[in-house]
Amino acid sequence: MTAVSSFQRKLEVFKEDLQGDCEHFSNVQEQIQGERDVSPQVDFMDKLIGNFKKTFDSFGLGPQLLLLIQNPFLITDVRGFSKEVTQTFTQCLRLFSLV
Repeated sequence: MTAVSSFQRKLEVFKEDLQGDCEHFSNVQEQIQGERDVSPQVDFMDKLIGNFKKTFDSFGLGPQLLLLIQNPFLITDVRGFSKEVTQTFTQCLRLFSLV
């Protein structure tokens, strides 16, 4: 999930860059050459950002569950972990019962 979150943040940075000086988009700089109408690209980025948010924001794992995935030996708050796991799996069960 951290990779997805990182990618979402990169999309935001790229969108801001498109609206700014296109530092990360040298090909776009060459194509627009003075014309600053990058609205099609910005619209595409907005749709992509929205799609990622819709898909992955509802799939939020708490910090304790992410810690379990990264390294289970780092979990020190067992009660907090247990509560988080119970809430997450309860949400999953509700979601699957609606499908």
